[in-house]
Amino acid sequence: MQLEVFFDYTCPYCYLGLHELNQILPDYPGLSVKWCPCELHMRPEPVPSHWEDSSEWLSELKGRLENVGLPLNRPFEPGNYSDLAIQGLLCLEEQGADLRRYNDAVYAAVFRERKNIEDIDVLSDCAVLAGGNVPAFRQSLTSAKYSEKRLMLDKYGWEENALEAVPSFRLGDALLNAVPGVGLVRQQVLNFLDKESEAKQKK
Repeated sequence: MQLEVFFDYTCPYCYLGLHELNQILPDYPGLSVKWCPCELHMRPEPVPSHWEDSSEWLSELKGRLENVGLPLNRPFEPGNYSDLAIQGLLCLEEQGADLRRYNDAVYAAVFRERKNIEDIDVLSDCAVLAGGNVPAFRQSLTSAKYSEKRLMLDKYGWEENALEAVPSFRLGDALLNAVPGVGLVRQQVLNFLDKESEAKQKK
Protein backbone atom coordinates (compact mmCIF):
# COMPACT_ATOMS: atom_id res chain seq x y z
CA MET A 1 0.00 0.00 0.00
CA GLN A 2 1.15 3.53 -0.77
CA LEU A 3 0.39 6.51 1.43
CA GLU A 4 0.41 9.84 -0.37
CA VAL A 5 1.51 12.64 1.95
CA PHE A 6 0.49 16.19 1.04
CA PHE A 7 2.52 18.87 2.81
CA ASP A 8 4.37 22.16 2.51
CA TYR A 9 7.67 23.19 4.06
CA THR A 10 6.32 26.54 5.26
CA CYS A 11 3.39 24.96 7.14
CA PRO A 12 3.98 24.61 10.90
CA TYR A 13 1.20 22.01 11.13
CA CYS A 14 3.12 19.92 8.59
CA TYR A 15 6.26 20.33 10.69
CA LEU A 16 4.37 18.61 13.51
CA GLY A 17 2.40 16.22 11.30
CA LEU A 18 5.37 14.76 9.44
CA HIS A 19 7.27 14.34 12.71
CA GLU A 20 4.37 12.31 14.12
CA LEU A 21 3.99 10.36 10.87
CA ASN A 22 7.64 9.31 11.01
CA GLN A 23 7.00 7.95 14.51
CA ILE A 24 3.91 6.05 13.32
CA LEU A 25 5.27 4.50 10.12
CA PRO A 26 7.40 1.73 11.72
CA ASP A 27 4.14 0.19 12.96
CA TYR A 28 2.95 -0.17 9.33
CA PRO A 29 5.78 -2.07 7.59
CA GLY A 30 3.67 -2.76 4.50
CA LEU A 31 3.11 0.93 3.86
CA SER A 32 5.27 2.90 1.43
CA VAL A 33 5.24 6.70 1.28
CA LYS A 34 4.88 8.98 -1.72
CA TRP A 35 5.77 12.56 -0.85
CA CYS A 36 3.41 15.00 -2.60
CA PRO A 37 4.44 18.55 -1.68
CA CYS A 38 2.07 21.36 -2.64
CA GLU A 39 2.67 25.05 -2.02
CA LEU A 40 0.53 27.03 0.38
CA HIS A 41 1.65 30.31 -1.18
CA MET A 42 2.80 30.46 -4.79
CA ARG A 43 4.72 33.30 -6.35
CA PRO A 44 3.79 36.14 -6.74
CA GLU A 45 1.16 35.67 -4.00
CA PRO A 46 2.46 37.43 -0.88
CA VAL A 47 3.40 35.32 2.11
CA PRO A 48 1.09 36.41 4.95
CA SER A 49 2.55 37.48 8.26
CA HIS A 50 0.40 36.01 11.03
CA TRP A 51 2.96 35.05 13.64
CA GLU A 52 1.90 37.41 16.41
CA ASP A 53 2.86 35.80 19.72
CA SER A 54 -0.65 36.40 21.05
CA SER A 55 -2.32 34.47 18.24
CA GLU A 56 -4.59 31.73 19.57
CA TRP A 57 -3.55 29.25 16.86
CA LEU A 58 0.13 29.78 17.67
CA SER A 59 -0.33 29.22 21.41
CA GLU A 60 -2.27 26.03 20.75
CA LEU A 61 0.24 24.73 18.23
CA LYS A 62 3.22 25.52 20.44
CA GLY A 63 1.68 23.39 23.17
CA ARG A 64 1.26 20.46 20.78
CA LEU A 65 4.85 20.84 19.57
CA GLU A 66 6.20 21.02 23.12
CA ASN A 67 4.43 17.74 23.89
CA VAL A 68 6.55 15.97 21.26
CA GLY A 69 9.77 17.88 22.00
CA LEU A 70 9.82 20.11 18.91
CA PRO A 71 10.94 23.74 19.20
CA LEU A 72 9.16 26.42 17.17
CA ASN A 73 10.66 29.76 16.23
CA ARG A 74 9.21 32.51 14.10
CA PRO A 75 10.32 31.77 10.51
CA PHE A 76 12.65 33.91 8.43
CA GLU A 77 10.99 37.17 7.48
CA PRO A 78 9.47 38.53 5.30
CA GLY A 79 8.74 34.86 4.59
CA ASN A 80 9.84 31.88 2.57
CA TYR A 81 8.43 30.48 -0.62
CA SER A 82 8.84 26.70 -0.76
CA ASP A 83 9.13 26.23 -4.53
CA LEU A 84 12.91 25.72 -4.54
CA ALA A 85 12.80 23.34 -1.57
CA ILE A 86 10.15 21.27 -3.36
CA GLN A 87 12.23 21.15 -6.53
CA GLY A 88 15.11 20.00 -4.36
CA LEU A 89 12.99 17.14 -3.03
CA LEU A 90 12.13 16.06 -6.57
CA CYS A 91 15.80 16.07 -7.53
CA LEU A 92 16.77 14.01 -4.48
CA GLU A 93 13.92 11.59 -5.14
CA GLU A 94 15.39 10.93 -8.59
CA GLN A 95 18.82 10.45 -7.00
CA GLY A 96 17.48 7.91 -4.51
CA ALA A 97 18.50 10.04 -1.52
CA ASP A 98 16.91 9.87 1.93
CA LEU A 99 13.83 12.08 1.54
CA ARG A 100 12.79 11.87 5.18
CA ARG A 101 16.13 13.27 6.25
CA TYR A 102 15.81 16.05 3.70
CA ASN A 103 12.32 16.91 4.95
CA ASP A 104 13.53 16.97 8.53
CA ALA A 105 16.45 19.21 7.57
CA VAL A 106 14.27 21.69 5.68
CA TYR A 107 11.76 21.90 8.54
CA ALA A 108 14.62 22.47 10.96
CA ALA A 109 15.94 25.26 8.75
CA VAL A 110 12.53 26.96 8.67
CA PHE A 111 11.17 26.49 12.18
CA ARG A 112 14.23 26.02 14.35
CA GLU A 113 17.05 27.94 12.69
CA ARG A 114 15.05 30.72 10.95
CA LYS A 115 16.93 30.23 7.70
CA ASN A 116 15.90 31.35 4.24
CA ILE A 117 14.97 28.27 2.19
CA GLU A 118 15.00 30.37 -0.96
CA ASP A 119 18.81 30.28 -0.55
CA ILE A 120 20.38 27.44 -2.55
CA ASP A 121 23.24 27.21 -0.05
CA VAL A 122 20.75 26.50 2.76
CA LEU A 123 19.01 23.83 0.70
CA SER A 124 22.35 22.32 -0.32
CA ASP A 125 23.18 21.79 3.35
CA CYS A 126 19.87 19.92 3.66
CA ALA A 127 20.76 17.82 0.60
CA VAL A 128 24.06 16.85 2.21
CA LEU A 129 22.22 15.46 5.23
CA ALA A 130 20.04 13.43 2.87
CA GLY A 131 23.06 11.91 1.14
CA GLY A 132 22.37 13.67 -2.14
CA ASN A 133 24.65 14.53 -5.02
CA VAL A 134 25.05 18.21 -4.18
CA PRO A 135 26.52 19.52 -7.49
CA ALA A 136 23.65 17.90 -9.41
CA PHE A 137 21.20 19.18 -6.78
CA ARG A 138 22.43 22.77 -7.14
CA GLN A 139 22.41 22.59 -10.92
CA SER A 140 18.81 21.36 -10.94
CA LEU A 141 17.72 24.32 -8.81
CA THR A 142 19.52 26.96 -10.86
CA SER A 143 18.11 25.51 -14.09
CA ALA A 144 14.58 25.04 -12.65
CA LYS A 145 14.67 21.50 -14.01
CA TYR A 146 11.81 20.33 -11.79
CA SER A 147 9.68 23.47 -11.95
CA GLU A 148 7.01 21.97 -14.21
CA LYS A 149 6.73 18.84 -12.08
CA ARG A 150 6.36 21.03 -9.00
CA LEU A 151 3.44 22.85 -10.62
CA MET A 152 1.84 19.51 -11.49
CA LEU A 153 2.06 18.50 -7.82
CA ASP A 154 0.39 21.77 -6.79
CA LYS A 155 -2.47 21.02 -9.17
CA TYR A 156 -2.68 17.40 -8.02
CA GLY A 157 -2.99 18.43 -4.38
CA TRP A 158 -5.20 21.50 -4.44
CA GLU A 159 -7.33 20.84 -7.52
CA GLU A 160 -7.50 17.10 -8.17
CA ASN A 161 -7.66 16.11 -4.49
CA ALA A 162 -9.54 19.26 -3.41
CA LEU A 163 -7.41 19.66 -0.30
CA GLU A 164 -8.64 22.06 2.34
CA ALA A 165 -5.33 22.24 4.16
CA VAL A 166 -2.12 20.32 4.80
CA PRO A 167 -0.86 17.92 6.05
CA SER A 168 -3.36 15.59 4.39
CA PHE A 169 -3.11 11.92 3.45
CA ARG A 170 -4.45 9.67 0.71
CA LEU A 171 -4.50 5.88 0.86
CA GLY A 172 -6.10 4.39 -2.23
CA ASP A 173 -9.48 6.07 -2.69
CA ALA A 174 -9.62 7.37 0.88
CA LEU A 175 -8.55 10.92 1.75
CA LEU A 176 -7.84 12.27 5.22
CA ASN A 177 -8.16 16.02 4.77
CA ALA A 178 -6.59 18.39 7.27
CA VAL A 179 -8.65 21.13 8.90
CA PRO A 180 -7.45 24.71 8.30
CA GLY A 181 -5.91 26.14 11.45
CA VAL A 182 -5.88 22.73 13.12
CA GLY A 183 -4.11 20.27 10.85
CA LEU A 184 -4.52 16.69 12.02
CA VAL A 185 -4.02 15.08 15.40
CA ARG A 186 -2.05 11.88 15.79
CA GLN A 187 -5.07 9.74 16.69
CA GLN A 188 -6.86 10.79 13.50
CA VAL A 189 -3.93 9.53 11.44
CA LEU A 190 -3.79 6.25 13.36
CA ASN A 191 -7.52 5.69 12.96
CA PHE A 192 -7.30 6.44 9.24
CA LEU A 193 -4.39 4.05 8.65
CA ASP A 194 -5.97 1.28 10.71
CA LYS A 195 -9.34 1.59 9.00
CA GLU A 196 -7.96 1.69 5.47
CA SER A 197 -5.40 -1.05 6.10
CA GLU A 198 -8.15 -3.32 7.43
CA ALA A 199 -10.36 -2.52 4.43
CA LYS A 200 -7.54 -3.39 2.02
CA GLN A 201 -6.93 -6.72 3.74
CA LYS A 202 -10.61 -7.68 3.42
CA LYS A 203 -10.62 -7.17 -0.35
